[in-house]
Amino acid sequence: MLTSIQLRKAGYWSRLLALPLIICTTLLLLAFVSRKSAARVVAEKPITIVVDAGHGGKDPGVTATDGFTEQLLCLQIARKVEALAPAYNVEVVLTRKDEQLPGNHTDPTEANRWRVNLANSLQPALFLSIHINGSLNTALNGIEIYVPDQNGTNPNKVLSREAAQIFRHQLNELLPVTGIKQREKKGIWVLEQSISPALMVECGFITNPADFSYIREDLNQEKIARKLLEAAVLFAGHQKKTN
Repeated sequence: MLTSIQLRKAGYWSRLLALPLIICTTLLLLAFVSRKSAARVVAEKPITIVVDAGHGGKDPGVTATDGFTEQLLCLQIARKVEALAPAYNVEVVLTRKDEQLPGNHTDPTEANRWRVNLANSLQPALFLSIHINGSLNTALNGIEIYVPDQNGTNPNKVLSREAAQIFRHQLNELLPVTGIKQREKKGIWVLEQSISPALMVECGFITNPADFSYIREDLNQEKIARKLLEAAVLFAGHQKKTN
């Protein structure tokens, strides 16, 4: 009995001493898997996307009760996309880098024309317009993705819808994506006039307390930016397979 107890004690201490090694090995394996997972969403070849922070200048978009504006939130997310893009082998061209309308314009219509002309001159893999939603119904929440009208003028309507499905899958891990939509008859001008695949992502509702609390946080904006980049890379890979 004494021998048996001593053997059990020896086994216990050997397992205890091995525990740190097991933990370290597990952590290294998780880190390796994490790096491998991240590598899956890095573009094989450099891709270019145009990222359009909606509104700007005298066109602030929807405004929160504390004065926080849509145009500022859009700009913050767009800047994070630009800053993180090199790690994904993505080149990001921003339509605006400050709180003014792009192209030094003061008229929102002319600014939108400038946005589209810039994107069409570059013919990027994707034109991505970032917006924040708003509604009198404060219960409305989640992300909405808009695509060109299926009867509209964008020559890449089908690819735009395929891109939207990829973006929906990625972004749904952060906030619920409540739908892929189109604005019928009138359309969304910057999407309709683009010649590249084009999307508008409404990254939550500024009028919904939970959404607004989420999207105004710097860390969460980074999460959104990373998902947008992942989706762009996955879409580029999809394009390559279908060509």
